[in-house]
Amino acid sequence: MTLPQKLIMILPLVLAVSTGAQDHSQGEGIVTVEIYAKSLGDSVRKEHLMKNYRYFIKGDKVLRRDSVVNKKNPSKKDSIKDGELTVHTTFTATLVHPIYLIDLEKQQAITFCKDSQLFVCIDTLDKHFEEAFYKPKNQKKDVSFQFVSDVPPQMILGKNCYTAQWIYKGDTNYFRYTKEPLKVKSPINCMVPLFPYPILSIDVRITHPVTGEFQAFGNIRITELKEIELSDELFTIPTDAPKKYNVPLAELAKPMDTYSNDYYNKK
Repeated sequence: MTLPQKLIMILPLVLAVSTGAQDHSQGEGIVTVEIYAKSLGDSVRKEHLMKNYRYFIKGDKVLRRDSVVNKKNPSKKDSIKDGELTVHTTFTATLVHPIYLIDLEKQQAITFCKDSQLFVCIDTLDKHFEEAFYKPKNQKKDVSFQFVSDVPPQMILGKNCYTAQWIYKGDTNYFRYTKEPLKVKSPINCMVPLFPYPILSIDVRITHPVTGEFQAFGNIRITELKEIELSDELFTIPTDAPKKYNVPLAELAKPMDTYSNDYYNKK
């Protein structure tokens, strides 16, 4: 690693220590992050969408509210014949994403729920069951990186992007970044926290959470990037909504995937 690269990696740490305070501001805009996987056994390596996150971002507030729920799984049909009687059954499963507000200053996650009425469940951000990119414990702080000069630039979301490598626990993968300044920070930068430029796409190895066995090739990428101003109303909890704290996941009522807010419906 050259001296300029070492200085780039050290500089953010020096700034954080010298200021004595952490800047939680994430800029302002809308970002959608999608996670794709390629099965090891798939000879053509076809990508499959595994997860998507749509974030409304303003300062130290981040609202996850997906524009659409993931597509329904293909319906499974079955028929049972008993004599002259035939019974047809159809099973369809749908994945529902919750709406939740992240307060990075307070390190809290506020999940919108509804039973007989709207209420919110407040917990520490690190304990939130759904979030993947803004949890402090998910940041890979022991990652190093190297710039790659022999890969031609490519266009991602209208941005000229370059390639670099990230190294974590002996594993090496590639990522794409832009040198163009953005008005909103990339959530993917949590994968390489000390990298000085916005990361728009990163390759990962998907492993078993218990055994650590390599299971699939993955890619995390930004598919929507809107650098626009957002209303404060979007990040405001209704004053009449009852609040519950540290609710265990097993006792949590069904999180909302829709919320009748006129501002939401305009986006």
